[in-house]
Amino acid sequence: DASGQPVVGAEVHAARREPSMHRTQVSDDTGGFRLDALQPGSWEVWTLGEVPEEGVGLATWLSNQAELVEGEETFVVLGTPATKPVRILGSVQSGNRPRRASVLFEPEGEGRGAGVQLTLAGEDGEFRVRLERPGAYVVTVQPFGGRAASIRFPIEVPDALEHRLELSLPIGRLAGQVLSGSGEPMAGAEVVLMATGLQPNLLQTSGSPRVHTDQDGRYAFGDLHPGTYAARLLPSPDPISGLSSGILVREEIQVTGQLEQVDFRPAPGERFAGRVLDEKGSAVPGASIFVRLASGGYLERRSTLVSDRDGRFVGPALAPGTYTLFARSATGESRESAPFEIRPGERPERELVIHPGGFLSLHGSPEHGSPSMAHLSVTDGQGREVHGITGPWALNQDWTAAQSVSVGPLSPGLYRIRARLADGLQLERHVRLEAGRTVEVRLGDEEGTSPLLP
Repeated sequence: DASGQPVVGAEVHAARREPSMHRTQVSDDTGGFRLDALQPGSWEVWTLGEVPEEGVGLATWLSNQAELVEGEETFVVLGTPATKPVRILGSVQSGNRPRRASVLFEPEGEGRGAGVQLTLAGEDGEFRVRLERPGAYVVTVQPFGGRAASIRFPIEVPDALEHRLELSLPIGRLAGQVLSGSGEPMAGAEVVLMATGLQPNLLQTSGSPRVHTDQDGRYAFGDLHPGTYAARLLPSPDPISGLSSGILVREEIQVTGQLEQVDFRPAPGERFAGRVLDEKGSAVPGASIFVRLASGGYLERRSTLVSDRDGRFVGPALAPGTYTLFARSATGESRESAPFEIRPGERPERELVIHPGGFLSLHGSPEHGSPSMAHLSVTDGQGREVHGITGPWALNQDWTAAQSVSVGPLSPGLYRIRARLADGLQLERHVRLEAGRTVEVRLGDEEGTSPLLP
């Protein structure tokens, strides 16, 4: 625990993603635990440790990562003694009213799970928590109510016994109604909101906010950062005809401090299909397929459409319009497909060939902070956004309080990086990327890009 004493009777969890496995054990009177017969590979180990002082909030989250090697025993420590504990007295506010929310503190640069503290803001918006040490933290606030994504704040905790922290949520709002082709309210349709352009990096990784329409076909979002958004509608069947409509995206939605109204009326759509191959013509299973709109935007940034073992895929029904496709794997990316039209009764097909790609690794500095808290945009030679495009191959990347942000894999070519760092510094870089290469970019450092192009 924070005082360096063993935690007795803690339920310890160990899990890995692929193949999926989960084991539990309870710590003994020395704080020790043992898990046997685990497969080699990367495992995440965690527990809920000591209960915070005065019983306020949730238990401390203790976690660590372990790389298991066949035939070897790996020793894992959960938690560290508090070197200079700081008591935080805080509140969560939205406008002038308090908000109930979960509040998560993560020390910046400590790696996944190290020193994490989790607590709750009550009906009065107040919370209390003890941190292990002063320094830079990322605070993640998840308002209760299910209508907002997590909001993240970079903070600096001073070297003091006690510190007051006020967290003010953004006040942007978006609402509207979904009507079917027959003009009836469409209940149960899902509306997903996606930030576009120069945007908070951590806002992307905390997930896009999504809601379902009520019986009157209405939806609403709150606690939104001001900026430009796109809204994606996943329609439910028409309540009169029973026909399914195509996925529809509305772009260039400007969110401010006022209520923005955006309505939808989807039309019947059609599915699409294709296959992903490598340069030798062999099938590429597990590649993520992305749909790009005629405007250059995306149907979704986190694709759930993946090629099967034969490299084939069949996409969801899209609203009538013009689209292109491309695919990404863990190491490469395809070129953009030829445009295709979605028309009723026709199912277009495209073949996508994966080529080796490169990566951009964006680093921060002590003077300007971590890039994980920056507003970032990375565009290709045609001005299309490529940052934040992810699939299942990116699940093991740790974005939380990292000192670097990885973008890719990307096709070889010229890329433009724009950033507004946590301290307000704005910058722009142009970088040429080659296949199989990672280009390191130190944000805030004029000499920090290699290679750097005019």
